[in-house]
Amino acid sequence: MEISLATIYGLLIAVGLVSVDTVLNANTLFLDSHVAAKFEEAGYSAEVVEQHLINELSIIADTKSLVKAPVVKSSAAPTVSSALASVVNLQDSLEAAQQLVGFAPPKLFAAAVEHGEVDTIELTGRSPLFGRFSISVDGAEKNMDQMIEEAAYRTFRELDPYTAILSRFTHTPDNLEAVETELDEMLVRLRLSPHTDTKAQLENLKGIIALDRNDIEGAIGSFQTALKDDPHFHVVRLNLALAMVQLDHYDAAIDHTSFISEPAYWPMTGDPVLLSAAYVLRAVAHWGKGNLMLAKSDLEYALYLQPTSTAAYWYLSGVLHAMGQPTKGEMMLQKAKDNLAYFETYPEIALLYYWVSAEDMRPLERRTTTLPSWHGGTAPSEPQAEPDAAPSAPTPSQTPIRQST
Repeated sequence: MEISLATIYGLLIAVGLVSVDTVLNANTLFLDSHVAAKFEEAGYSAEVVEQHLINELSIIADTKSLVKAPVVKSSAAPTVSSALASVVNLQDSLEAAQQLVGFAPPKLFAAAVEHGEVDTIELTGRSPLFGRFSISVDGAEKNMDQMIEEAAYRTFRELDPYTAILSRFTHTPDNLEAVETELDEMLVRLRLSPHTDTKAQLENLKGIIALDRNDIEGAIGSFQTALKDDPHFHVVRLNLALAMVQLDHYDAAIDHTSFISEPAYWPMTGDPVLLSAAYVLRAVAHWGKGNLMLAKSDLEYALYLQPTSTAAYWYLSGVLHAMGQPTKGEMMLQKAKDNLAYFETYPEIALLYYWVSAEDMRPLERRTTTLPSWHGGTAPSEPQAEPDAAPSAPTPSQTPIRQST
């Protein structure tokens, strides 16, 4: 069988296009939908169902996280390689090249069908964690929109269980018991899985939930398990540091944060959010030990890394008040209030989800678009001052000798 030179050139170019797809679509799945005639007549065409599913999947994928979630697109949307191939009439060569190198864009298949008198949404696909899966949601007690929403969540949970459960954590913060139950069930499924990074992410989230109920020891256990599963998941060390501050184990907290931030010329991560959080937590630990100058220095560097940080300015305000510099402290407090306009939270980073204090026995408080409810200059047993004051100094047993700058 003779192969023309043009065909060879076409295949070589197509292989190059496949390589482009492999890079650009490494975390992308394509959705293909079909519906029974009954659904078409009710206004739920294949295109409508497909777009609704993509919207629901996108809501989950857009959950604020440091972990990249998969992207789902319509199979009707051309990939970069197919678009380029169509321009130069290489579609056939592209398909041949995809078969040659063993790459085909991963797909999800959705169908709206009838089983007897019950409407059903079915999705099938392949999960990188669990292999081939099939989801079926019946409409016995749900309308079409509710069926699509549930099918989207259960599908995403197969594809990326961490992001799916994180979305539940984010959107239902007052029902964390149900989220933790789902976490435990998923960890059982992953018990023998080689995907230790996913297990570490889930264990870290379990630790955050323990912090939410101020179960500090339980949180530490989950964080330590996460760190054992993935020693390079740096977020866990930040969360361990926060838990250690809460227990007044300041040296241990400093060790965990220094592991991320040091050496300064080559830190463990280049992410300014993580680095800034490390310096803020280390500053609170130094404050708890009475090392105000070190706390001030770390907070100033945290602000250099992340000028929009509310926490760094707020803690710096308290440190300056403790150092006998109330005027500067009030200036920093005002900047903390101004930075509330940039408020955002990463649920997997405890410092960006809770306020922690160097004071003994003060429970963690969830961060919101306002400053904490606890205020400066008052011991825990005294009446609280007006809202939005600087953070309290450590308790009397921890209060250091004031230092000047």
